[in-house]
Amino acid sequence: MELHAPFIKQAAIEVGFDACGIAAATPLTEEEWGYNEWLSNGYQAGMAFMEQHRDMRSDPTLLVPGAKSVIVLLVGYKPSQTMQGPARIAQYAYGEDYHERIKRMLFQLITAIRDRYPDFEAKPCVDTVPISDKQWARRAGLGWIGRNTLLVNPTLGSYCNIGELVTPYPTDQYDTPIANRCGDCHACVDACPNHALSESRANSSAMPSHSMVTTEGSNHALSESRANLSAMPSQSIVTTEGSNHALSESRANLSAMPSQNMVTTEGSNKVLTHSHISTFPHSQINELTNSQINELKNSPIPLLDANRCASYHTIENCADSLPPDIHLSKFAFGCDICQLACPYNQSAAVRYQLTDEHKKELEELRDADPTAFKHATKHTALNRIRHSQWIRNQNSCR
Repeated sequence: MELHAPFIKQAAIEVGFDACGIAAATPLTEEEWGYNEWLSNGYQAGMAFMEQHRDMRSDPTLLVPGAKSVIVLLVGYKPSQTMQGPARIAQYAYGEDYHERIKRMLFQLITAIRDRYPDFEAKPCVDTVPISDKQWARRAGLGWIGRNTLLVNPTLGSYCNIGELVTPYPTDQYDTPIANRCGDCHACVDACPNHALSESRANSSAMPSHSMVTTEGSNHALSESRANLSAMPSQSIVTTEGSNHALSESRANLSAMPSQNMVTTEGSNKVLTHSHISTFPHSQINELTNSQINELKNSPIPLLDANRCASYHTIENCADSLPPDIHLSKFAFGCDICQLACPYNQSAAVRYQLTDEHKKELEELRDADPTAFKHATKHTALNRIRHSQWIRNQNSCR
């Protein structure tokens, strides 16, 4: 069975995704993403789980045996307004937890695809599965990796969350990466108060500048995965309840994936972007050529040192106190400093309407007691931290 790529993309838009691209499931190379270099530098800080499943992160066939395609989806989250004052929250956490929302949408997409391909099977991935989300989005032509280490989409900027469907079925068309458009801009690097951003390799002083886009003001991610994956289930593909890395009983029953737990989304984000399609069949897609590898070797890879990142410390660091030399810049959960500096984000499409009422509720969390904090942050990304961390972070903001 060969999937028709335009049908998949249209179905994704109708479900509510802002963009869809499809990449062939050939392994990533170290030249593409510099993961081993990042780990060898100790840039994962206390996230020991990032050292696990290293091969699986680069090779989807180890995640889904026989994988042929990685269908990559983007959901933008730039808000209509932002919090001000102390104890700010990163913008991706203003609304519903993106893990829950995107997982729900991925199941809806699976259902939509099965209307045409009843035997379709795929593993949905939303950040907590060992797959390099940003790199597969880049492979699928949905953007490039900016100097802030995040995927930058021409329409959404880096204000986008990423999900994937990894499937053993090929498609009739695949997308190819687009040119990096950062040019000589170092705004994000210069804006980081903790000097957490750098580039690999001795020749990294000049990010490729071809196809630079001039704008007038034009993945929160610290890592490709933030779940503790020390006990990765051995079963494969998909389930409709629990976290998105809770997998099904066996691959033998995949043709009858449960659909009764599908939940509709709150609304539909209509067409913003389709990835540019390169029309060649899966059979012609192989490993990178030597010339492509040499080009990658001569290109810098942006690196983020989590030891110096405010987002890491406010979310992943569970210590009683934070390093005194880490500047939080008024952020008590996550950090948007490098994203706020990006010209593409300044003109990015607004994808989330933050009402005055909800903005007030977020700002009132500054004074919330443990019970109120737990209640208010349920089903949001803020649920990732304890109230004691929230108070610690606020104290460090002052």
